[in-house]
Amino acid sequence: MKPRWPAPALLVILAASSWGWALPPAQRIHSGPSTPSPHLPAHPAAPKTPAKPVHPSPAAGAYSAGPPPKPIYFPGHRFDPRRSQHDYRVGMTYYHLRNYAGALSRFRGAFRHDPHNWRALYYCGLASAKLHRRGQEERYWRRFLALFPRNSKARNVRRRLWKLARRRHTPPAAASI
Repeated sequence: MKPRWPAPALLVILAASSWGWALPPAQRIHSGPSTPSPHLPAHPAAPKTPAKPVHPSPAAGAYSAGPPPKPIYFPGHRFDPRRSQHDYRVGMTYYHLRNYAGALSRFRGAFRHDPHNWRALYYCGLASAKLHRRGQEERYWRRFLALFPRNSKARNVRRRLWKLARRRHTPPAAASI
């Protein structure tokens, strides 16, 4: 029969770590006033030259590393990589469930919220191909190559564009008499 509870020593270690007993003195968090640790200086040394902000900001609490990148391709949408990742994952779910219209909608949203999300643009082209929307597919492939010419999928995209062009310029089959 297995013991119902872990060993008492393990419980003591878990309790000690949650209360801060197992941490070294320099890493413990104290809630009240305390004396400074002999291992750490009371105040860090001030830098000899003041650090220049990357982008001077008019507001006091502004983002000091500069503004987030703006979407170049879709100026009406906010740059939001988390939303883009969510839309991409939901789109992949739809794509694997063969709901290509829903997937295309989600991939478009993912690319609008993060124009650097090459996977979303690639799957926009694939979903358009599955829906037999040749003009739309070609536009997505051309945009993909314009934005990501050295991507690992670029060779596959060029091959698909070549097939689309060949299909477009092939004369229709002669009617049999």
